[in-house]
Amino acid sequence: PQQNAQPKPQPKPEVVAKKPVEAPKPAPKPTPAKPVEVAKAPAPAKPQAGQIKSLDDLIESKMTQPTIPAPAAAAAQGSWILQLGAFKNVDSVNALVSKLRAAGYSAHTSPRTPVQGQLNRVFIGPDVSKAKLQGMQGRISQMTGLSGSVVSYNP
Repeated sequence: PQQNAQPKPQPKPEVVAKKPVEAPKPAPKPTPAKPVEVAKAPAPAKPQAGQIKSLDDLIESKMTQPTIPAPAAAAAQGSWILQLGAFKNVDSVNALVSKLRAAGYSAHTSPRTPVQGQLNRVFIGPDVSKAKLQGMQGRISQMTGLSGSVVSYNP
């Protein structure tokens, strides 16, 4: 006899309902802080010497205080420069400046760019010490043959 082969019924997969995915909750917003009251310090009973009580007092104090003068030594001393000479030949000027700079001196010319046929002055400095420049004169004279003169520097 032939057996009826009937396939065994397979169990149907169960569908399990999943919870819907919830959107993340926004972070709670911080509550604004309450304004802090600034405690005012009580005014001192006696104003101390030099104490300014108001803006008007500040303005008045600035207007009545004498300005502090610059130190007398610096004002009297000023700045000095060693003028070595004035030359019309640009090549001589450039050679002299190069020689002085190579020896470590702060040499420059006026006008800044020498002009052929016009007077071009050669200087060393400026310096606040007149004595320092005068002390250099001997060494510079031996090196260049020019003694020069120390004059007041007015930029």
